[in-house]
Order: sequence, then C-alpha cells, then structure tokens
Amino acid sequence: MKGISPRVVAGLQALRKAGVATAVCSGRPRGLVRGCVTDAGCMDYFVTANGACVTDKDLNVLIRRPIPQKDALALYERLKPLKAFWRIHTGEDTYAEMGGFSYMAAGTPDAGGKGLVPLVKKLFSFKTGRMPAWHNRPSALPGLRRATDGVEKMDCSFPSPENMAVAERIMEQQGIWEYAEMGEAELEVTLKGVTKGTGAEVLASYLGVPIERTVSFGDGGNDLPLIGHVGHFVAMGNATPELKEQADEECPTIEEDGVAVWIEQVLAEAASSR
Repeated sequence: MKGISPRVVAGLQALRKAGVATAVCSGRPRGLVRGCVTDAGCMDYFVTANGACVTDKDLNVLIRRPIPQKDALALYERLKPLKAFWRIHTGEDTYAEMGGFSYMAAGTPDAGGKGLVPLVKKLFSFKTGRMPAWHNRPSALPGLRRATDGVEKMDCSFPSPENMAVAERIMEQQGIWEYAEMGEAELEVTLKGVTKGTGAEVLASYLGVPIERTVSFGDGGNDLPLIGHVGHFVAMGNATPELKEQADEECPTIEEDGVAVWIEQVLAEAASSR
C-alpha cells in the first residue's frame, strides 16, 4: 500500500477539526492496514476486511463478524477442484498461497514461467511479500486450521473467469456467502450480510450518527455495497463504470487526490454559507 497522500491527509484532518468522524472502509484486514494508514494520524476508526471488523484508531477491535472456521474450511475444500488460490485473512495475519495473484499484492496471473525460481522472484517483487502481516505459504490451510475464532475474509484467484463463475454459482447455492468480484478472476468472500456497506452502518450505529449524515468514497467492486448503506456515495474518477453509474456524484481520481478535492470544496462551501 502506498498510504494516503499528504493532501488527502490534510483534508481529512480538516474534517476532524470540523467535528466530523473519519474512517477507512477497506477490503484489507487489520494487519495490512497497520502502518502506512494508521501512521497518517487522520483516521478515527477503521472498517476492515469488507466490514468484518470495526476498530478504533489504534486498531483495537470494537465489533467483529468473522466467518466460522468450519464454514471457511468447507468452502476451501469445496472450491479446490476449481484450482482456487487462497488468501486467508484472520485479522492480524494473512496466509497467501504462492502461485495465485491478488490486487492486494499488486499481483497478476503468473506469466513468468513455472517452477521455483520464477515463483520466488515474483514473491519478493510483491510489496505485501515484505509486510510482516503477509505470510506467503505453499498452502493457506495450516493458517486456516489455526484460526479457531474464525476468519474475517477469504480471497481467492482462479486460472480463468470460467472457474470463478462456477465458484460463484456454488456459493449462491449454499446461501451463506457474500462475494465481490475484484477483476476477471479474483473474488473476496465474507459471511452473508457482511459487506463494506453493513460495516459502515455498524460504525454509524456505534457512533449514534444517522445514516443520512454519512459520506463514503469508492472505486472498486467491493465498494458497490456501500451504495444504499451510506447517505451519500462519491465515486472516484478511476472507479468502475458500474460504480460511477450508481454513485450520487463523482470526484477526481485517486492520483489527482480526488477525496481531498471533494473535501476542500465542501468545506469552502460551508465556510461561505456562514
């Protein structure tokens, strides 16, 4: 993770001075948020692992909604014939199966050949491969078996979109899963009813803030559930077409510090109306 740009940090700090509570609503678990985002000092709360965990600014758990271990193990085994490569997010730790790919690791499907040497080269090119909370393993199953208090999120990548489509049908039939598509062959999986949207609602309820007074930003597939669960949704300029179509409005891209641009405009309008 690159962290938050100085301009966005300044904008969020200005919001806090104005009495607004700020929060990151991320697909990443606590262990992959710690450091670059927490050190920025501009967040009051974190909604991590697509809504599975709500924490304070120091990542102390306030509310946790994990996948029971038995259900996680069953899904792991059920999708094995589809050649799924897993990332198991327990909260503080992520166990990632080598050979797969993940947007969290800035990964792409293996294109550098097969065998141990290309795999090791690819492994150490990933930023997450150098993060203490990210553990690359031949199999994520041992980590899953240790997670007796459940896992917050499970991600999987497939060798083809067709395999992913079969996995989606299986999960729909089982009826206990939420999933978000992160590209053509990657899924994020949480327990039914656990999304970024319901995570935002849980935090708002915890704070006693009416939903209509909440605002959220997003750009990816796992941000879609925020729409309808927050009062106002702003799509980033780099967001997916589906997200832009359903958003209340659009701001500039992440590279253009779109969140900061929106905050600056809103604060300027508030100041001029006094």
